[in-house]
Amino acid sequence: MSDGHQCWSADQTAYLRNLDPADRTAWAVLYQSAPVRTESGSTSYSLNFPVLIVSAYANKPEAIARRVVDILNKHWDEEPTQ
Repeated sequence: MSDGHQCWSADQTAYLRNLDPADRTAWAVLYQSAPVRTESGSTSYSLNFPVLIVSAYANKPEAIARRVVDILNKHWDEEPTQ
């Protein structure tokens, strides 16, 4: 059921570690596993959650998050080599 599904995405997320209200959002790399068809015929969707917060200290946080997402989606299903 994973045809066309990409596990990785980039979006803004709440980041409450910073106390300045202007800095309470950050770009994140998010993960969501592919939907799964259950025995009853319904579809089960997993939660979408951040696995990497891109620091506001980065020169271009959105560009970095999107680049990481592109790399992960391109190589995610490959078998690791040693």
